[in-house]
Amino acid sequence: MIPAPRHRTRLELIWTMAWKDIRASWWHFLVAGLLAMSAGFLFYSAAGGYSRCDNTSFQFRFEYGAVSSLYGLAAVATSLALGLSFAQFYGDEVRRGTIRALILYPVDLNDITLAKLIAATFTGSITSMIVLVVSFAPAMALCLWPTGGTLLLFGAALGTTVFILWVGAFLAHVVASVVGRLLLTPSTLAGLFLFLAILLTQTGLSAILFLIIAIAGGISPGTLQAIHDATGTVALVSPHHATATVLAGVLGPSAHFPDVFVVLPVGIAILAYGYFVGRRIPLDVFIK
Repeated sequence: MIPAPRHRTRLELIWTMAWKDIRASWWHFLVAGLLAMSAGFLFYSAAGGYSRCDNTSFQFRFEYGAVSSLYGLAAVATSLALGLSFAQFYGDEVRRGTIRALILYPVDLNDITLAKLIAATFTGSITSMIVLVVSFAPAMALCLWPTGGTLLLFGAALGTTVFILWVGAFLAHVVASVVGRLLLTPSTLAGLFLFLAILLTQTGLSAILFLIIAIAGGISPGTLQAIHDATGTVALVSPHHATATVLAGVLGPSAHFPDVFVVLPVGIAILAYGYFVGRRIPLDVFIK
């Protein structure tokens, strides 16, 4: 007599969906390893193998410019790794039509989104860590950059990217609950949020405005100050800008007021409300 199938809890179903994507992501790790070795070799060659570990007169300082530059590299790398992973995992489920099979299981929209987010967070975190840590290893080994501060920058950028990814995904639930269909998929909205979070940083906005004004007719000292003030106000909506301001005060010689009073409460509210409405959205939104 064939025994009845064992009942699976919601957590087991979520992990099963996530593990399926993680097992299929082996090529992410292969590409990350190749990129890491290439970047690490180029960085070591550019440094010329010159070590400053025994140079007592050299002391690296995490000025705001250094924090912004290193953090910007980490933010771009983690955004690409997590964003592309989430887009593939979610997109493959829809393109292959297997999302119709998931509708037959006792899962809701939250369970599917959580499974894809868990898989993307795991895969993207590991691959971005491989790329960045291996690439930065020569600079840390040669004492060009402090190891602790560099790893802190990477960890903060990764945590912020995960926060943006999850907020963007659950905001799609809010949009679906309003319009009655999946107008923007969680992967699409999460990717848009990751892009805007980098674009709307003070460094990103300033670079764009500098280029436009320079082409139009030149930059004066007054224009520089006006751009700095304007971009600093707009950048309050960027989580990466908020994290960079915190790190500038922690690592740098001069403290910077942490601009987290906008993005943190808004992001938490979106996560909570997106999860709340996700329990009530029928899974036929995928086929409407």
